[in-house]
Amino acid sequence: MAIFWLASEDHDLAEVNHALWPGREGPVRLELPSAGPAARRVGEVLLGENVAPLVERAAEMLDGPAAAEVSRWLAECYTAEETYASAFGKLLARIFAGRGLILLDPLSPELHRLAAPIYRQALEQHAALRHELTARSAVLERARLHTQVKVAESSTLVFVNLDGERSTLRARNGEFLLGRRVFAPAKLLEWLADSPEGFSANVLLRPIVQDYLLATAAYVAGPSEIAYFAQASAVYQQLLGRMPVILPRASFTLVDAHAVRLLRKYGLEFSTLLQGPQTLRLKMERDLLPRALTRQFETSEKKLRKILADLRAPVAKLDPTLSGSLDTAEGKMIYQFTNLQGKVAHALSFRSSVLDAHLKELTGRLYPHGNLQERTLCFLPMLAAQGMDLLDELTERITPGATQHQVLYL
Repeated sequence: MAIFWLASEDHDLAEVNHALWPGREGPVRLELPSAGPAARRVGEVLLGENVAPLVERAAEMLDGPAAAEVSRWLAECYTAEETYASAFGKLLARIFAGRGLILLDPLSPELHRLAAPIYRQALEQHAALRHELTARSAVLERARLHTQVKVAESSTLVFVNLDGERSTLRARNGEFLLGRRVFAPAKLLEWLADSPEGFSANVLLRPIVQDYLLATAAYVAGPSEIAYFAQASAVYQQLLGRMPVILPRASFTLVDAHAVRLLRKYGLEFSTLLQGPQTLRLKMERDLLPRALTRQFETSEKKLRKILADLRAPVAKLDPTLSGSLDTAEGKMIYQFTNLQGKVAHALSFRSSVLDAHLKELTGRLYPHGNLQERTLCFLPMLAAQGMDLLDELTERITPGATQHQVLYL
């Protein structure tokens, strides 16, 4: 049984208020402006009326056999009355219908009541947890590994929703601080018992809450999320005394038929894109832009003018009346030569502009903004373009448990 934990309690709206659609000029950013408190939980932020034109624009940019169906999903899920979390959850439910995926919304009051004991432990043992995390951070730093979460002297693992905003709970001198408000431990625990839905976990406590609520055999995560477990394992040991197996999720880049044609046209591999735009352009223009030809024209023009200049004295000595004919011939020759040079320059410029466009397309589709496709682009345009069978194809072609990034040519 696979369970997807919706990040409805997160408050970083800037992470979820936009999506990047692939475009010929590079990724197109579709962003939904929002107002109100900055630190609201995204599962409580309504999309509002501005979402309608954004959905319409997104639908217009879809193309392919499943474009109509994906457009319908967007129109049904992303409405003014939905929140960021509920809209996303409804969209996932449609995409993975019939595939056995269960979606779980942690904003549920029932789940908070069930999770209250683990929050109580995290509050009562905050000093011991901070000590363990500080020690773990030191171990990681000695091993020259990056610590994902900075642990300060006042750190706790808990957020509290106060006045509509998700606020960090800090500890100092035996008390808890929430903004400028101070709470005695007993008072805060009483608040937790009465209103557990106001409490939520930070990134290190969240997996412990999940595994407290669920019988988790394995946790499938991306590379950045897995990195948190180097620290979170210390919290697991302190609060649960156990932790699940951590498995890397599949990592892949999808190369559609158009991108395949461009790669073949320039004799490129996907790995070439990872070498940076300058290297990529040099390899693309290797055969298509013979810049040596431009330099050859410049040298040849100088030679032609010198040949004509060297002929002037001998011709005039032979017959002074031929000087005018030489001037006329020189003008015509230089005109035709310059005209040919202009046509070559135009052809080079055209090829260069085509190359620029292809460069933008390739990087925009396969390595947008210098990041992997999966970390940047929305999946919906690819699904619309390839059709619903794409999900079955990915299921068959992706290697389970693979730790290496895969490039899948469609």
